[in-house]
Amino acid sequence: MNILSIRSWLYVLIVGILQSQHLHAQFPKGKSKHHLQALEYIDKRTPELTALSDSVWKLAEPSYGEVKSSRLLIEFLNKEGFTIQENVSGFPTVFIASYGEGKPVIGLYGEYDADPNASNGVVPRRAEIGQGQYGHGGGHNLLGVGSIGAALAIKDLIRRKKLQCTIRYYGATAEGKLGSKTYLARDGYFDDLDLSLYWHPAPVTAASTAPWDALIDLQITMSGRKVNVIHDNESTVNVSEAFELLINELHALRPMTNQGIKLNYQLSQSSHSLNETPDTARVTVRIQCARQNDANQLFENIVAGVNRVRDQSKVTTTMKVIRAMHQFLPNLKAMETVYQNLQWLGPIQYSDEEIQFVKQLQQHLGMPIEGIQDKIIPFSDQTGREHVYGYASDIGDASWISPELYFVVKSLPGVAMHQWPGTIFSGHTIGHKGMIHAAKVLSLTIIDHLQSPELQKNVREDFERRRRSYRYHSFLSDDPPEITKSVDNR
Repeated sequence: MNILSIRSWLYVLIVGILQSQHLHAQFPKGKSKHHLQALEYIDKRTPELTALSDSVWKLAEPSYGEVKSSRLLIEFLNKEGFTIQENVSGFPTVFIASYGEGKPVIGLYGEYDADPNASNGVVPRRAEIGQGQYGHGGGHNLLGVGSIGAALAIKDLIRRKKLQCTIRYYGATAEGKLGSKTYLARDGYFDDLDLSLYWHPAPVTAASTAPWDALIDLQITMSGRKVNVIHDNESTVNVSEAFELLINELHALRPMTNQGIKLNYQLSQSSHSLNETPDTARVTVRIQCARQNDANQLFENIVAGVNRVRDQSKVTTTMKVIRAMHQFLPNLKAMETVYQNLQWLGPIQYSDEEIQFVKQLQQHLGMPIEGIQDKIIPFSDQTGREHVYGYASDIGDASWISPELYFVVKSLPGVAMHQWPGTIFSGHTIGHKGMIHAAKVLSLTIIDHLQSPELQKNVREDFERRRRSYRYHSFLSDDPPEITKSVDNR
């Protein structure tokens, strides 16, 4: 071998080693070029996503009234090539945006409603923008646009024929109130999903396995004729007596209650003279349970009790479910994948200016002046919790239809969410960083799921094992939502 041949051989060897080292650095263990392409795409679209989020932040519209916010997101997604379905399940501001075709079908959830009395400027102090105005204290502008960021990244890979799936974005409203996603579940809009993903801004970063509560609010109405107790000697059972029978039925269920099963009710009667029995009486009942099966059983017992009252009293008795949210059914295998991606991306890093900004607000609020630092909370299995969590969400219903995962990303320091301090950060670079971080976690997790048949199998088996023989059914009637009568679950 001559000198030229040796040099050529060495050159090829060195270039090969360098390329191998480059590829090793470019494709970490467990990650493909598609993962990195998705991250690069989100980085490229970050200025647009940030501007879109800030536009929703400035609009700050209430639940059910996010007319301009939903229109802004619809037009954005339509320009990106998504097919749009509007006015879904009777909600004027709820929409579905889809891209791609065939299986698997992946769902992403977005919200964009603001909180009352939470307006504030992006300054480290109280600076209300108009008295009593709405503000994005819960960071739903970040939530909605962060999920859009992931949808765009997956859409780009579908467009370039790197992935085969349908990506679907559900723009929803009133997650903690009436819960528009419970109506979408009732109407079958989640039936073909293979996986759905939900994230939320928070003061911490974690893959959450906490099974949020099952909640059912129902109203029982008893109607009859007024009876004058002075002049009417008829012995017919009146509304007041039927009312007493119903209370006895509810009291009989008290022994069922414990740390994981809660039952409460409020009473109301139509105005009437003390010489008359009322013609109408109402009882509003809340069932809140850590386990869906307990909520189902308690609901059935109440229905049976109402039927007994109807039979005994002969008064007209009706029952209507006002709101119903299933327990969130965690998926441990999917959550583990999220946690791995959180670890792989690492904690969010903050600039000196951002840390100083937080310290100024902490001083203004009289809090410990600690600045801000992101730390990924270690993953733990909390699926066995037996006491009520104290909160129910409309994401729960979909989790009984197909596997669903949930995580939170640090988008603000430890200040009050859904109030004005939270609004500051949903319009600040700290919130923007959390939003983009979430978009990346969503994208990585979707690609993991699409590229690994073994992961798909494990996630599905976990889902089937936890739901057991129960098949989802909605407690809601077929009537359209009464959005003006909703109540807040916070």
